Amino acid sequence: MAHVSHVLPDGRTLLDDVSFRVGEGLTAALVGPNGAGKTTLLRMVAGDIQPKSGTVAASGGVGVMRQFIGTNAGHDVTPEVRDLLLSVSPPWVREAGTTAGSRGRSNGS
Repeated sequence: MAHVSHVLPDGRTLLDDVSFRVGEGLTAALVGPNGAGKTTLLRMVAGDIQPKSGTVAASGGVGVMRQFIGTNAGHDVTPEVRDLLLSVSPPWVREAGTTAGSRGRSNGS
């Protein structure tokens, strides 16, 4: 992420000239007070929204655990932690997990 800025619909600046890089194989956490822009920033990393200016790029796997994981939150399917883990897994693991997950969910487990 380089020189990213984002303005809220009401015109307030939420993010201004934000830059960071997480090196390959590293894990990062984003911590801050409510309303600081954490969720917005991660939605940009996930590609859900575009910044007003700047660049967002990911060259490796990006896993974002959605804020309402484990709840329906208006979705047809309730997202689970296993869904996040499968989304960042190699294709052969995703395929095995999807097959096993559909069997497990159909029998109530």
